[in-house]
Amino acid sequence: MKKLLVLAGMLCILLSVSSVAGAMDFGTITAHGLVLTPASVAGAAGLNLPAGTAPTSPNDGDIWTTTAGVYVRINGATIGPLTGGAGTITAVTGTGAISSTGGATPEISIADAVDDGSTKGAASFTAADFDATAGNIAIDYTNGQAAATAAKGFLTAADWNTFNGKQAAFSAYTLSEATSSVLTITNGEGAVVGAGDLTIAVKQASTSVSGYLSDTDWDTFNDKQVLITGAATTIDTEDLDTSRAVVSSAAGKIEVATTTATEIGYVNGVTSSIQDQLDATESYFITFTDGDLAAGVLTVEHDLGTQFCSVDVFNDSSKLCYPDDVTFSADTNCAVDLSSYGTISGTWGVRVAE
Repeated sequence: MKKLLVLAGMLCILLSVSSVAGAMDFGTITAHGLVLTPASVAGAAGLNLPAGTAPTSPNDGDIWTTTAGVYVRINGATIGPLTGGAGTITAVTGTGAISSTGGATPEISIADAVDDGSTKGAASFTAADFDATAGNIAIDYTNGQAAATAAKGFLTAADWNTFNGKQAAFSAYTLSEATSSVLTITNGEGAVVGAGDLTIAVKQASTSVSGYLSDTDWDTFNDKQVLITGAATTIDTEDLDTSRAVVSSAAGKIEVATTTATEIGYVNGVTSSIQDQLDATESYFITFTDGDLAAGVLTVEHDLGTQFCSVDVFNDSSKLCYPDDVTFSADTNCAVDLSSYGTISGTWGVRVAE
């Protein structure tokens, strides 16, 4: 029959024996087959290794326990204590940004990151610029630093709309002068922004076009008479009426008088004041109208007592008029022919003087 053997207390081995009475003590038990222990239950474990002292010279395969834990000897090395199922650290090394002093109890450190785009490491962040949630670091667009005139930072939506709404970049083109060869354009390359190259042409001046003066026209204008100013401006291009006296107008300009050259000839050779000569002579003066004429002839009765007299006729504008003929028929009268003047207007005057 099969019996359980209790080895050193609680180790039980199922043996094929006919009978077992009580506990049995054994020295070394060598099993030549499967050693099967009972399954652990709430009241007891199937195999019990009491805590003791580690063997001085353990053999491969030995298993023992101490108050520190469970130990095993494998391939000439003692492994243990096997506590908590985590094993034992024997050496730690580091690579990259992580460094270690080595051994089973090393000092582990992480180097600082460098802003060269390649050196990794530890870095801290400004609280106002970044948010961290579940290990993910993101820019804090609410409290972070926005870019401004003198500050670097993120681009706000308002600034983005401002920049996006600006004029698109211009293309540069060349400014040049065409046709006239009057202008000299320096650094015209790339001086124009717009849709293409720009040329400037200056028109040549003409009768109906304002523009630059050609050398031919300059010579023409340069050879012209200097501009006439002063009193002669009224006769710079006009011809005067023939055989008329010239006087100055109220504006100080030259103009033609009503006095003819013939009338001017009447005073030719005068050596003294005509008025004084008239005042020194006896004279007879009357006024008359067209009704006093008979067939254009005025008969003047006077008391000068001589036929050697001068006769002067004045029209209604006090202008001296020369009669067609004067006939003295007696010492006290004369006939003044004015028929060439036709019908006279207004009141005229006649003076008969010695």
